[in-house]
Amino acid sequence: MALGIAATTTTFSVGYGVVLRPLPFPAAGRLVRICETNKTVDGFCVASPPNAMDWVRQSRAFETIGLARESWFVIEGADGSEEEVTAGLATAGFLRLFGVTPLLGRILEEADLEPGASRVVVLTYGFWQSRLGGASDVLGQPLSLDSESYTIVGVLAAGLEIPELEAAALWVPLPADYFQEERRGWRGFQAVGRLRGQVSLREASSEITALAARLAQLHPAANEDWGIELTPLLDWVVGGVRPTLLVFFGAGAFVLLIGCTNVANLLLFRVLAREKELAIRAAVGAGRWRLIRLLLVESLAYAALSAVLGLALTYGLVKVFVALAPSSIPRIEEVTIDGIVFGFAALLALFTSLFFGLAPALRAPSPHLSQTLKGAPQKPSGRPAVELRAGLVVFEVALALALLVGAGLLIRSFVAAARWQGGFDYEDLVLVSVLCSQKEYPRAADLGHVYQEVVRQLEALPGVLAAGTTSAGPLFGGTEMEEISLADQPTQESWPARWFDVGPGYFQMLEITLVKGRYFTAEDHAEAPPVALVNQTLARRFWPDQEAVGRRVKTANGRVLEVVGVLADVKPFWPRPHTEPEIYWPNLQRPRWASYLVIRTASGVTGTAEAIRRRLGEVAPGMSFSQVHHMEQIVRRRLVRPRFNMLLLSSFGALALLLAFGGTYAVMSYNVSRRTREIGLRTALGAGPWQIFASVTGEGLRLTALGIGIGSLGAFALTKSLAKMLYDVSPTDPATFSGVIIFLTLASLLACHLPARRASRVDPIEALRSE
Repeated sequence: MALGIAATTTTFSVGYGVVLRPLPFPAAGRLVRICETNKTVDGFCVASPPNAMDWVRQSRAFETIGLARESWFVIEGADGSEEEVTAGLATAGFLRLFGVTPLLGRILEEADLEPGASRVVVLTYGFWQSRLGGASDVLGQPLSLDSESYTIVGVLAAGLEIPELEAAALWVPLPADYFQEERRGWRGFQAVGRLRGQVSLREASSEITALAARLAQLHPAANEDWGIELTPLLDWVVGGVRPTLLVFFGAGAFVLLIGCTNVANLLLFRVLAREKELAIRAAVGAGRWRLIRLLLVESLAYAALSAVLGLALTYGLVKVFVALAPSSIPRIEEVTIDGIVFGFAALLALFTSLFFGLAPALRAPSPHLSQTLKGAPQKPSGRPAVELRAGLVVFEVALALALLVGAGLLIRSFVAAARWQGGFDYEDLVLVSVLCSQKEYPRAADLGHVYQEVVRQLEALPGVLAAGTTSAGPLFGGTEMEEISLADQPTQESWPARWFDVGPGYFQMLEITLVKGRYFTAEDHAEAPPVALVNQTLARRFWPDQEAVGRRVKTANGRVLEVVGVLADVKPFWPRPHTEPEIYWPNLQRPRWASYLVIRTASGVTGTAEAIRRRLGEVAPGMSFSQVHHMEQIVRRRLVRPRFNMLLLSSFGALALLLAFGGTYAVMSYNVSRRTREIGLRTALGAGPWQIFASVTGEGLRLTALGIGIGSLGAFALTKSLAKMLYDVSPTDPATFSGVIIFLTLASLLACHLPARRASRVDPIEALRSE
């Protein structure tokens, strides 16, 4: 019982701390995420600065709306050293939304965003302590960021963590040029608003939807096909992890129910063993309800002791959970054991005492009072009691099977992910995300030359074998969709395809196989005819029995592209196990201000990441860039959560199997002890040891088979909740179900073996003499 209560309370404390506890901001329930959405991209939640500025001017439902995004700066020390630091670019209203108060100085103000305003920076408490030693005279001091001097105007209090911007070590004002009209189509920000006190989410949603429709009419080029949605900030932060935590809570509850079932069976045995005591109590005046109350109070005492021990186990399990949980679980550091958790454990103890105590209590009064007091031989339990014990065994076997199937599916999913082979070589690959300043590069046509020069400079570095550019790619993007149709057949139905823009040499560097045609070259520039590459999946969909090279396709915005090559499919890593139609076009023809650099380095060479970062700062002064990430590290990080899910649910499954094993053994052992006289008579009449053994084992296997049948039906329904946690394996995978059924059957055979063996060795003379 303590194990079951600990498992359930641990998952509840995590679920409450992550999903149910309000965000640690003033009036957090009125904070909403404002998402500009596009029907071609699932889960897109972005915002355009000019659009957001119009919302602020025209909305009456919001007290304020703030914008922010993550950026990176190179900070220069007095000794000439350089260090990359993550910063938040934000409007003044963004920090005010979260009730941020400075420890020193002030936070960002509206005047800081005006054109020509002095460059200012607000430090987080951690940066102030680690980088500047917590100096009290820090206000007014200069700080060099990307070779520009910023003035420190404030230090924030300790413990501030803005959702999705937790890594920001300092905050700087969003440059004024981000709000210029030409930026309206660039959506690289998160927008958060605070609702006015009496405004509901529905009212605010209606208002801002009308505003978005008006802006789409005024600025169709930037806002066509874009919608808008409001989501409570808490739901946005934890929405992705809520289903997973519900699965874990359900698994803990299953373990608890199996524990309750075992205890119910054991107490039922104890009641049957206490027939004489209960008969004496009844003889001296105890009524039926008095006896039931007595046994329920005893059950409550068991549950209370179990709850105390369970809470002690919970304290340790929560620490282990938080330590092992992937950092991608939001708010995991906020999980604690508090009064809410203690109250939950108390209610759990009350529920379990009723669950496992009621059935034995209802069996309390002896139906043969006089015979019991005379010491008459005990008769085997009546049919209702036998059926109740058998039903409890069936119930716990069914629950154990559901948990073991879930654990088996997650194990197979993790193995499939760990064996992932995408169709390209990701060893010795590094990744850098870059963002070009539109002030420095106002024309998109200029970007192609910038990217070419950056690639050329990087390939000249010692230890760099090749480099390429892309908007997204395997493991780090590819969510944007485009409707593609055949240009030569205007009535042809269009199909959605994932699109990427890439530079020359990108596919050769990744060693992605070219099936037909040619790769992109430097000749595929803005003045050249528009071209595209497609993957095999898209080629099979459009031209199943024809040659794809030389065909023409049309995008949703009317661009006609000639297919010049077909690439081998690149299998996605997560969460899509199957390759979807993909189309690529040269970023020299359609360059974007945001891109990725993918660089292949020589094996065993050190210091390459630092050299890449320095060279990027020298080549493109108007380009901000992220830290250098190794692709192998990205793959390992992607495996952290599936590994954690697998280990946790497997632990619950192992515990469920152990409890089910113990429950089956206890029932079979008790049945053998109650049937000693019957077994002795059968032996005396000629039944052999193997017949007795088979009889007892068969009884246990019948209960197991019934539990497996019911559990399989339940597992088929329950495993659908695991679908989003699985990779390359179906929630109804036959191999997993078959393996679990075989494993559970073998465990049941083992549980029945010892009682059956003991029954086969009963001495008929001793059995009859004892009666």
